[in-house]
Amino acid sequence: MSDIKFDIYESPANDGEKKKYHVRNTNKQTIHSKDLIHEATLYTSVSRSDWAAVVEGLIDILSEKLGDGKRIHINGLGYFSVSIGSTESENPKKMTRGTVQITGINFQPEKSFKKSIINRAHFVRERYKVHTVDLSPIEVDGLLSEYFKDHRSITCARMQQVCGMTRSTAYRRLQTLTQGEHPSLQREGYKNATAYIPVKGHYGRSYTADRW
Repeated sequence: MSDIKFDIYESPANDGEKKKYHVRNTNKQTIHSKDLIHEATLYTSVSRSDWAAVVEGLIDILSEKLGDGKRIHINGLGYFSVSIGSTESENPKKMTRGTVQITGINFQPEKSFKKSIINRAHFVRERYKVHTVDLSPIEVDGLLSEYFKDHRSITCARMQQVCGMTRSTAYRRLQTLTQGEHPSLQREGYKNATAYIPVKGHYGRSYTADRW
């Protein structure tokens, strides 16, 4: 049985409206075609190279047929189709083939395929708290002050967990805290290994400390 990890987020609302919440899938793992091919070889007698050839051929055929505007049905899986739109929306006389473009690829699963996923799924709550829409700078500072009592640095992923933010919000807040005339955090590391440490005088770091 599969585990679908989820967490709870506060839904955006206008002033005076009752708070509402929704859940999100927090499992961000991506399974690539090579992974699928490897697993397929474990359950069938078809070789890895043959599976790879089938996948490559299927992609080419799907691309060709969808490019012709056709709807594709793969038995047991579902239907593929394209959505189209026009860059011109006010004057129908200007809506020519030059303004028409593909706006999306659609997939509609078969009921049997969807049911098989539902039957396999098992939901597991993440151990972190409810995610809120927004926190004030003071609230963020309070959470970070508690966090840095026991930790030297914080990453974007950890910021998500500590402050209950989405990844984009956590990244944006971290950038804000590292900018301006009096930043409270400074970056260390590069690209995917980036972490953030308190500037001297912030979050419990002494003004005189050369090392954290």
